[in-house]
Amino acid sequence: MVKKLIIAEKPSAAKAIAEFFKCKKYDKFSYRDERSGLVVVNLLGHILELSPADGYCERYSKWDIEDLPIIPRKFKLIPKKGSEALISYIGKLLQRCSEVCVATDPDRQGVLLGYEVLDYLNYTGKVTRAEPRNLDNIGLKRCFENERAFCSKYLNIYNAARAQRDSDWLYGINITRALTVVNQEKVDSPIYSGRVQTAILELINLNEEKLKNFIPKSYYTLELILKDQDLVLNFKPSEDELKILSPVSISFDSDKSLAYIKNIKAKIDSSEFVKIKNKNIKLKKICPPTGYSLTKLQKDAYKHLSITPNETTKIAQKLYEDYKITSYPRTDSVSFPLSQYGDREIIVNNIFKSLNLNNLDKCNLNMGIKRDIWNDDDGSSHHAIVPTLNYINDRIKLNRNEYEIYKLICINYLMQFMDDYLYESVIIESQIDKFSFTASGKTIKNKGWTILSNSKIEEILIPHVNVGDLCKLNKIRVKKLLTKKPASLNLASLLDLMENAWRLIDPKNKELIKLIKSEKCGIGTEATRSGHIDKLMKRGLITTKGKVSLTKLSRCTHKIAPIKLKNPMTTSNWEYELKKVECGQLNYNQFMKSTIDELIGITGDIKNGMYTLSGTTFKKSSCPSCSGIIELNNYWSCKNCLKQFYNDNGNIGYEKITLPCENCGSKNLNRYKNKKNQSFFYKCEKCNIVIPSYEEKPLFVKEKYSCLECRSKLAITVSKSRVLYWRCTNVKCSFTCSDDNKKPVTHTRG
Repeated sequence: MVKKLIIAEKPSAAKAIAEFFKCKKYDKFSYRDERSGLVVVNLLGHILELSPADGYCERYSKWDIEDLPIIPRKFKLIPKKGSEALISYIGKLLQRCSEVCVATDPDRQGVLLGYEVLDYLNYTGKVTRAEPRNLDNIGLKRCFENERAFCSKYLNIYNAARAQRDSDWLYGINITRALTVVNQEKVDSPIYSGRVQTAILELINLNEEKLKNFIPKSYYTLELILKDQDLVLNFKPSEDELKILSPVSISFDSDKSLAYIKNIKAKIDSSEFVKIKNKNIKLKKICPPTGYSLTKLQKDAYKHLSITPNETTKIAQKLYEDYKITSYPRTDSVSFPLSQYGDREIIVNNIFKSLNLNNLDKCNLNMGIKRDIWNDDDGSSHHAIVPTLNYINDRIKLNRNEYEIYKLICINYLMQFMDDYLYESVIIESQIDKFSFTASGKTIKNKGWTILSNSKIEEILIPHVNVGDLCKLNKIRVKKLLTKKPASLNLASLLDLMENAWRLIDPKNKELIKLIKSEKCGIGTEATRSGHIDKLMKRGLITTKGKVSLTKLSRCTHKIAPIKLKNPMTTSNWEYELKKVECGQLNYNQFMKSTIDELIGITGDIKNGMYTLSGTTFKKSSCPSCSGIIELNNYWSCKNCLKQFYNDNGNIGYEKITLPCENCGSKNLNRYKNKKNQSFFYKCEKCNIVIPSYEEKPLFVKEKYSCLECRSKLAITVSKSRVLYWRCTNVKCSFTCSDDNKKPVTHTRG
């Protein structure tokens, strides 16, 4: 008898939940406890998907402009390829159980994953919801203690997820088909368009336009150089003077700015002394950085470690699911969980066990500190990414990138128990005639949490002067300055723009800015932003070498993207409407009606010729192996020799090679190229083993050897000069030794 069925999102989550409830492995899909009647089953992420267009009508298999827009009366779900057996298995369990607990990820997509399966299988029994944020035992205990009955809250979230899924399908299918068919004489591959990806392309396009149209402006200021104090005072213009002198002013003119500054200089040129009018000294503090949301972690990982956002997402998910050493990663919250404040000393001790923190002693920490950032009421259903009560032990072997991401999360956590960064701000004010001049300095009083920061903090020392001092003038100088060129977008700054779309709103519209900012309505969500960027890269629409830029293809096709979709605020407003559905202020049908009305208007404009390419045509590339026709989807695929090649920012990259894995026997051993040294290596997607490439073949070594210093596993490696050597896999250990016919010269058998 199956009394209760728990549905987890992935096999790793199901295993953790099963271990918590002491369920035993029953078959390849489930764990069971025969005495209690508890069964834990896993999904495989999305095991259902919306039917393609030809699933509603056979004629939709051909792209015909007259059929658009395609708007199904009711959206049909079908099993994803390879998921049929799992869906049938869950269906049989649902017929026998009296209660179902949906324990998928605690976000909108997690709710959708679980409840769409129940809907598809027509389950009408009792349903509860559990939201696992940590997969360690303490986290799961708290999760299932707070298990709740399915109520309007979760129904609203489910409807919001359905609305997002269905409207994305409508826009993707219809607008891509419409643009492609209207321009079919110019292109022979699809012109992809969708609400999020088109908005991202527009952000990049706007940045490129700024850079292209940038003309440096000269602007001017005055400096007073004091003779004995080695002090420079800068001119402080009034608000009216800023209209003349500031290069961002609408009425700014460089020549008039220079003339005005020269006029002031002429008036004060005869002055020999300057009097110190005021000296303002303030002790200022800066609190530690807030916790890590996924986007914030992605930005820091790219800035400091050069790890791409998509790779950071995968690593963070692995730290959560497989290793259980960090909390749920796809979060938009930067607050720390108040409910876990009591665990802080255990977590900190575990961090010191796990990491090399040579620049920090435990005495630098004050475990009694409790800032306002510790709260469970920041408006999000999640909390920031934090370390769990687990730590790195002999069974957990992190690679270098995993270790560095984990270290970022741990250091951010430790900063919360360190003193504020304190500095003394000094502002000196003086006046000649009616004109004000100032100088400012900064003296560090307590470095506090900045000891662990990657940013450099420098003092700005100024000479000691007192109020009323008459200081002798050495020189009055007109200083010429140039406006700075806007920075090119990189992956971190692109993510920042997507997250903070409110910055694109007219500053005068303060109410809308406040609304969009408070509701965290950006372009995409924490869970999807990096995936959208990655998809644009795979489709050859953007390049990310050094800076993010459009490709020749996207620069041309983006010009004909519908104006409504180009506007980054469209998708931001859409996200705001979805949040209203989540809160019950709007229902599914109301949201979809508005979406469909807009879609009908856009497809009508495309049909009427408003968005057509001119001039350039885009033809298919040829296969580097056989010169056959090659097309780009996720990979460049040749229709003639059937070889596949990786996508290199829209160009044809190296050949994709898949071999049998000698470690696990699966046919999932793929060849990749190391971006840093351009060398090849192999990785099995099933057992995750990483193998170097040597003489164009995977370098398998069946024998296991251990490190003489720390007893961890040794791995055979190929140097830059293509020489074999052995290194310790423990990131804390630096042991290496040379190779002798695929054996370490000095070794101990494991």
